[in-house]
Amino acid sequence: MFTHIRKLPTTAHSIEDPLWLLRGAPGRPGRRGRLYKTGDLVRYNENGSLTYICRKDDQAKVRRQRIELGEIEHALRSQDSVDEAIAILQGDSKENAQISGFITIHGEVDEQDRLEEDQESEQQNKFWEVQFDSEIYSSMEMVQTHDIGRDFVGWSSMIDGKKFDHQDMNEWLDDTLKCILNGRTSMGNVLEIGTGSGTILFNLTQSFQTYIGLEPSEKAVDFVARSVARHCQLRDKVRMIKGAATDIPRLASSTSILPDIVVINSVLQYFPSREYFLDVIKDIIHLGSTKSVFFGDVRSFALGKEFLTMRAIQGHGYLRQEDLRRMVLNMQKSEPELLVDPAFLTGLSERMPGLIEHVEILPKIMRVTNELSCYRYDVVLHLASADVQYSIRHISKYDWVDFVAQRLDHKRIEALLDPMSGQGQ
Repeated sequence: MFTHIRKLPTTAHSIEDPLWLLRGAPGRPGRRGRLYKTGDLVRYNENGSLTYICRKDDQAKVRRQRIELGEIEHALRSQDSVDEAIAILQGDSKENAQISGFITIHGEVDEQDRLEEDQESEQQNKFWEVQFDSEIYSSMEMVQTHDIGRDFVGWSSMIDGKKFDHQDMNEWLDDTLKCILNGRTSMGNVLEIGTGSGTILFNLTQSFQTYIGLEPSEKAVDFVARSVARHCQLRDKVRMIKGAATDIPRLASSTSILPDIVVINSVLQYFPSREYFLDVIKDIIHLGSTKSVFFGDVRSFALGKEFLTMRAIQGHGYLRQEDLRRMVLNMQKSEPELLVDPAFLTGLSERMPGLIEHVEILPKIMRVTNELSCYRYDVVLHLASADVQYSIRHISKYDWVDFVAQRLDHKRIEALLDPMSGQGQ
């Protein structure tokens, strides 16, 4: 709901000449004005009156007191035994309104189940290690010295199996490096998990003080170590270690490892499970020195079906609708990689309160249109730190613009984003 006012000290909670006000309603001419956002959701009736529906935010009013339901949910989730929590307002009148909280408890994992999960994770890690050593990195020894860092060994399309165009890969890498640096000239101490042939390392040599690379492929470790040995300025700054992400606690106890930033680029899809992924994050947090974690080239679960549909059409051409649906379903069932929904990642700050300050979801900004730019994204976890104060603007879920639900076209989206149009807020 909006209240029409003449003057307002601040525009933070107002909207100027919204499109629906300019357009008017049946029997009501449009008009201009600055409206104050009250936070109430109402329906505009044909006679010009308003019918109150509910609050747009998470506020509830109980015995004349406004209460933030989100704060209650946050307090519930902060308990060690609580997994998820929701608080809702119940009651059919203001007099008997009450707030009820619902929670789910962390499932108790049987010791035998946990052991089996660990064994499965180890087997899958071993599978990928063999796969990379025997196939993906089989041509690593043929990489020329001048190509190191931009050799893109093993990078081929999941759609047609062809190698990606070298220029397209350069554009992808430039965007990745820009996201990692985030405007900084120095990253301090870096830990990279899954170094590959050194794509990140050899393009950021002037930006770190020390670098530790943790890589499960022995071929890749040897290749990068030999390449580093040829650079005098890197010999004392870079250390390569053969190991997986789960080796972080072992490294922390046996050697000095205090990274300011952890880089995990195009690796998350090879993690065995969501639980494995969460354990890795916790291990990084426990290092105590890390301020941010970069996950690059994350495959989107939200766009997984669309990607498989394109893959099926590309490989088989014309397909009947039922055949296409069945083929996509079969590919989903046999998917060997881990896909992650951005919504799961943005929820990590609530899942780990006090540990993760903020989560950034970054779409790939590339001119080329391919599976890397359309179906993958980058993520930055900003960890809670007494040394760093973040300026974060929280946006209510009701303020998000739903392109499909509101039937917007690109021109109207541009108008919403343009502050000079009177619609962009």
